[in-house]
Order: sequence, then C-alpha cells, then structure tokens
Amino acid sequence: MIKAESENRERDFRKILFSRTEKIGEGTYGFVYKAKYRPTDEFVALKRIRLEGEEDGIPLTNLREICSLKELAHPNIVKLIDVILEKTSLEVYLIFELLYMDLKTYIDEQKEQDSRIERSLAMSYSYQLCQALDFCHTRRIIHRDLKPQNLLIDKNGIIKIADFGLVRSKIKFRRFQNWDGKRVRSVCQPGTHQPDRL
Repeated sequence: MIKAESENRERDFRKILFSRTEKIGEGTYGFVYKAKYRPTDEFVALKRIRLEGEEDGIPLTNLREICSLKELAHPNIVKLIDVILEKTSLEVYLIFELLYMDLKTYIDEQKEQDSRIERSLAMSYSYQLCQALDFCHTRRIIHRDLKPQNLLIDKNGIIKIADFGLVRSKIKFRRFQNWDGKRVRSVCQPGTHQPDRL
C-alpha cells in the first residue's frame, strides 16, 4: 500500500515536471526521450538513467558528465538544464537542451541524397568545434570521446559537443623533453605523442 502510494506520487511528480513525447536514443546507462519540460515550457532531451543494480549509486560516467557540464557554459557545448533524482524509483533524469540531430545522422542523410555537406557549413562547424574545445582545454577538461554521434547540430548551422561521460578534468600538464632538448608541455600520455615530440 505504502509502496503503491509512493509510486503514484513519483508518477504525479514526473507529470508535473515533464511529459515525454518520443524516444530519440539509447545509450549504455539509459534512454533519451524528447519531452516537454513544464517549468520552461520548451522541448528538451530527457536522459533517463536507471540505478537498479548499481551498488555504488550513480555511475561514474554520469557523475563526470554532470560535473563537467555544470562547469562548462559555452554556446557550442550542450546545455544541461536540470538534474532530477527520484529516490523511490531509483532513476536520475538529466534534462538537456534539444537539438535537431547528431552529425552522424546528418552525414548519412547527405549520403542517401548523393550530396555532401556544403563547404561553408563544414568550415563553420570546424570553427565552432575549435572554439568549444579551446574553451574546455583552457579549463583543463578533455572530452576523450569526440565522434560524429556526440556532435549535435540544429537547423541554424550551430554544432554542439555532447556526451561528456568519458571526460577527464583538472588534468595536470606534464613536461616532456624533445629530442633537441626543448621542454614540451603536454596533456597526453607519452605513448600517444608523435615520435619526434618524445
């Protein structure tokens, strides 16, 4: 009886905050839905993470993502709007801004139409990504999982970096010595350097 009442309260709580419309993706730790977020009255991407079977609480990748995105406010990094923890149903909801599609889907659509991304748009995307990466790296945050599936685009030519689950933050710079004796500043492991830089 008590469990049923708490489940009903949770469902009512969810109805107050958002209404799901459709499933738009699936990841390792949960599903992503398109939903209407009632406090702002806008469509959002709702990432649902189930905690059942997790002995240590919220998975580390999700904690990294939450902490990094709370710190990174940039026009080319996906915006984390809110985090909701439902204790009784053991679920965490991450509420993100909703974008049109990921870059991989867009490239695949272009292939089906026997066309390519316009050069000016590709250059714009490259510039925006460099700006976002510079913003992250100056704050000593490394994404480590950049791929077309983790780059979201909208219909206005904006591209944003998403999925910060593998991020490393507060990286300490190591100094390595080059063959000619010069000191080199680096954030990578020695094995990932080009041979002439070691």
